[in-house]
Amino acid sequence: MIKLVLLILINSLFIMNLNSQTKWEWSHPKGTGNDLFGFDFADDMTGYACGYLGNVIKTTDGGQNWFALNTGVKHWLFEVKCINKDTVIIVGQGSSIRTTNGGLNWNTFTISSSPLYDIYFLDNKTGFVAGEVGRVYKTTNSGWNWLQLAQASSSLLLRCYFYNEQIGMLTGRNCVYLTSNGGQSWNLQSIPYEPIENVEGLQIVDTNFICVVKNLEKKFYLTTNQGINWISYSFNLPNEGSGGDIPRGLYFKNKDSGLIITDLGRILKTTNGGVNWNLTYTTLNMYKIHKQNSKIRIAGKGGTMAYLDSNFNNLTVQSGGINSLNDMCVVNENVIYACGDRGDIMKTTNQGMSWLKLNSGNTTRLNGISFINENTGYVVGDSGLFYKTTNGGNNWNSVNNISGRILLRVHFFNENEGVVTGRGMLLLKTSNGGLSFDTNYSEVDFSGFTGLRFYNDLTGFASSARIFRTTNGGNNWALVGMNATGSGQDISILDSNRLISVSSIFIYRSSNMGVNWVRYDPPGDYFFSTCDYTLNGNLFMGSSQGRIYKSIDNGETVERYDTTFTNQSLSKIRFANANTGFIVGGNGIILKTTNGGLTSISSNNQVLNYYNINIFPNPVNPTSVLEVNLNKTQNLNIILYDITGREIRKIITGNLPAGVNRISLNLTSFSSGVYFCVVKSGDISLASKKIVKLN
Repeated sequence: MIKLVLLILINSLFIMNLNSQTKWEWSHPKGTGNDLFGFDFADDMTGYACGYLGNVIKTTDGGQNWFALNTGVKHWLFEVKCINKDTVIIVGQGSSIRTTNGGLNWNTFTISSSPLYDIYFLDNKTGFVAGEVGRVYKTTNSGWNWLQLAQASSSLLLRCYFYNEQIGMLTGRNCVYLTSNGGQSWNLQSIPYEPIENVEGLQIVDTNFICVVKNLEKKFYLTTNQGINWISYSFNLPNEGSGGDIPRGLYFKNKDSGLIITDLGRILKTTNGGVNWNLTYTTLNMYKIHKQNSKIRIAGKGGTMAYLDSNFNNLTVQSGGINSLNDMCVVNENVIYACGDRGDIMKTTNQGMSWLKLNSGNTTRLNGISFINENTGYVVGDSGLFYKTTNGGNNWNSVNNISGRILLRVHFFNENEGVVTGRGMLLLKTSNGGLSFDTNYSEVDFSGFTGLRFYNDLTGFASSARIFRTTNGGNNWALVGMNATGSGQDISILDSNRLISVSSIFIYRSSNMGVNWVRYDPPGDYFFSTCDYTLNGNLFMGSSQGRIYKSIDNGETVERYDTTFTNQSLSKIRFANANTGFIVGGNGIILKTTNGGLTSISSNNQVLNYYNINIFPNPVNPTSVLEVNLNKTQNLNIILYDITGREIRKIITGNLPAGVNRISLNLTSFSSGVYFCVVKSGDISLASKKIVKLN
């Protein structure tokens, strides 16, 4: 009997040792937290997804686990086609790429001199690609050779779809084209557009049911006579965000039942051919939707991979799916909490090997989080939200509501005393666990304190366009810096004298515990949003452009890490000790280092070592075989940990020869549940995956 249903250890694990030293790596999601624009599955188990800056991830267990592949390119990749589980073609902004060995190696090749945005195959031989300046190409030999078809004017083409070799459709910037002669000519359809509007959702259900949805106008367009006439039906999308919501894709399983997915997580369903649409909400930010075998799969922002069943129900998120994280609290090196948009709260108890999404009980944006121990913590957010937990986040209760206020940060010293900041330069203090607050500073000002750090129970700082200091636990605050003499989005304290604050392109330093501040503009192209000292005095900073910086001399000189790693904004960086640190940010990403970030992310594209690891059967009940396939003799430690991060057993220690190594596993004495198989080189963790033990 299965005692616990959990994710299964990935069957084939590629580990790329990019440098002899550990780096910043993805803690959540595991494969990538960058935006994913396209995907394809070769069968029910093996699939690939692609996205920002050359990112490609792969699954061999139906999407339960995803791992990163090294493509060797850094341009955006837009769509994937699996010829089979080993041979894959991906098109994008630069050269197209191909693998014939399951992603171990990738080769670049050229189809067009212009970017290509979509690829569509009728079968494993015949396919089409489309891109800029109206260019369309066709292959009849699985992508090894391509013939350019008639050009669709000079339009920007974003999607292509073929019903058969004769009937096809192109959509893009202010255009929908149809062909009935295999692309020898294209007919521009008479559909109205906003001045600049993309058409990203399209499908030919059959020759009498061809449909599209545009980005800006909230209408579904349908032709039942191959483009002679188009009918439109309106649908409702509530306004949200500065630019509103955007329809991104559609899928119909027949002429009656269809879906539209949107940028901000809405799913619209119709059961009468698009005449009426019913709106449902998700927490996903979605780009692409396809039917893949028995599932309706979705890809999106922040490494999101999810699926619906064939009846458009039971949304299951397999990767990503978390909204932007705004703040983080490191309780100790094992237990970390983070909070973010739409009420999202994340927790790890095993140093980031796995993360659990907690139920906050609301969908309000959460801006600040503070824990006084592993169990008791507080979150604050928009609309005056102030919640408390006493059982490690399993339950959250509203303690107070500070009406009409946007609360930004929170810090509690103990269960009674705490400080909260908010918009309007708000500084609040409570001495009764948040039941009531004293307002110690406030202005009629839209800005608020996003930096809040305490050196001890008495001395602390709040920063925004100004820096305030308290020496009595937040009961009183004094202005110690303003504009050129002190400001900051985040603040960090090194010792009893030295502090640092970062704000946009500037670093502000104090050498007398915040009494005076000196502004410093380090040479180079920087834009800081968060900062933190490690326990050994190294300074790390992050930016809203996804960049990571390090300084070993208190900001005098700044080293910029690989700038082509992530497109997500970095909201908060915090270190648990000299080596272990985390960064949270846009679309729910969490980055981690375990040695103080000694090397940059993806600083070397060369794959030095190759590991192919299998455990079968998995789940384990009670015996199994660990198979390790190496390209050369390597010194490895493979260790089993429980879900709390406690070492349970050393499976392998020492040199393993090149080739296939098989090790018997007997877990008879283990309780049912989830364990982590961690691959190490020395003290450096190279990878960790889950394994399930059954009774």
